[in-house]
Amino acid sequence: MAHIKVPGNLPGILGPMAFNPKTAKPLNALAEMLLRGPNSLPPADREMIATYVSSQNDCYFCQHAHGAVMAYRLGGDEKLVNDVKLNFESARISDKMKALLALAGKVQKGGKQVTTSDVDRARQHGATDKEIHDTVLIAAAFCMYNRTLTAWQLGLLVIQTCIARMAGVWLKRATSSQPRNYQQSRKNMHSRRLKLTPFAQKLLVRLLFVLMIAYLSFGTLVWWAMHQPPETFGRVMARMPGPAPFLIFPFETAWLHARAGTLHVGDPAPDFSLLKLDKSERVQLSLLSQQLPVVLVFGSYT
Repeated sequence: MAHIKVPGNLPGILGPMAFNPKTAKPLNALAEMLLRGPNSLPPADREMIATYVSSQNDCYFCQHAHGAVMAYRLGGDEKLVNDVKLNFESARISDKMKALLALAGKVQKGGKQVTTSDVDRARQHGATDKEIHDTVLIAAAFCMYNRTLTAWQLGLLVIQTCIARMAGVWLKRATSSQPRNYQQSRKNMHSRRLKLTPFAQKLLVRLLFVLMIAYLSFGTLVWWAMHQPPETFGRVMARMPGPAPFLIFPFETAWLHARAGTLHVGDPAPDFSLLKLDKSERVQLSLLSQQLPVVLVFGSYT
């Protein structure tokens, strides 16, 4: 993943997904259907499967993001989230969920690890074939999501490690292998004065001016994109020239300010409309809240 140009400093899997919004769309739709679509398994149980598999894959972002949603759906029981990740067999969950988590754990290790006894155990505790099927699909899908994210993070770690090693090698050569030449070169550097011709000075000033304009233009474009809908932002970031610009632009700080908003605790939610998954009609928040209580949950499923 480190060999492709992925927008940097986006949280979690959003960076790799922003690389190609066309592939991100079905991936997000799959997560939406698996975790919130019609199912006899409650959403909290499905989040539990996603959280457990993500913890087994050592995906920091996914296990904590879905663990938070799981805790929310369980009334804020964060202890149960940790208990499930540490040892679900001794956690305060149903025998049915223990059997389904055992099945998900086998899928996480490899599809061929699943045995007939694993499926029979789930059935004996009341799991339907649909619930067994969806458990396997959630586990397999989150292995894909987790590995997409962790592979990108590993790529960054490898690059950082290589840079650190190269810096160490050059420092060792300069200070250890030829200490006298190194010290002498430092004295020469302090004694010399950089002399530029008038033409070179003008050229340098013009070059700095052009670089400043380019930097400000790039920052303005990114700042504008951060205030656009996710689809527009994804298209803009997919065309950015590699990770280098993100090393000189305070991307994360700008992102946090751009997305901070002006809402405070207790403020009413702004009215908006969304298209249903089947694209049959749009749903208006103000009209929906007049009919029944509405809870808005924001975040990334992956």
